[in-house]
Amino acid sequence: MTRWRAMAAALLVTAGPAVAGPYEDAQVSFKHGDYAAAAQGFLQGAQQGNFLAQAALGAMYVEGLGVPRDPAAAAAWFRPAAEHGLAAAQYNPAALYHKGDGVPRDYAQARQWYVRAAEQGDTSAQFSLAVMYRLGQGVKQDYGEAAQWFRRAADRGDGLSQLSLGLMYRWGQGVPRDDVQSYMWFGLASSSSTPGRADAKRIRSEAEHHRSELEARMPPERVATARELAKIWTPRN
Repeated sequence: MTRWRAMAAALLVTAGPAVAGPYEDAQVSFKHGDYAAAAQGFLQGAQQGNFLAQAALGAMYVEGLGVPRDPAAAAAWFRPAAEHGLAAAQYNPAALYHKGDGVPRDYAQARQWYVRAAEQGDTSAQFSLAVMYRLGQGVKQDYGEAAQWFRRAADRGDGLSQLSLGLMYRWGQGVPRDDVQSYMWFGLASSSSTPGRADAKRIRSEAEHHRSELEARMPPERVATARELAKIWTPRN
């Protein structure tokens, strides 16, 4: 399941008490796999100003579920929901601007929306901000800032951010080089389970590969320390 489809599905359980209306009818249609009817219901709700329907309709346009795939239309519907303050909707236009998917690539717009979503705890936005700082996309390259954003998402249990933070510690980019910290984050990433990630298996496999490489050259006592740190680690909200 992609991030977009997972977001659309998640919206079905975030609307609060059900009240008869187009959005609620669309929820039922979506759950039953009738995406054309769902898209029509979300459209009606979106036109009435329902920001959850606007965000869900945007996701339908990105995926091409019940409607032709149209990232430009998706961006147009995501924006009012994002302005309303919905973190998932704030991430979505950011991702489109970041990739130039259906809209002109615009790193400034991408960063603006990523920041708003990231400050609300959206781990995908936190990870994407880290990538922008790591690669210098629309901002001055800053490994320290990248490591901080990777850390915020990693602390919330995002496997890809845990893998990325492990690599930062391994290479000493933005943080002091530290095999114990690197091993710990690789270990956490290798057992992570992030709902909605199509690449979860690859993340776990890559993390296990890096952890095995580290273990082959680390003293046993440092491996034991890293394993203990991973054992007592708990995600933060």
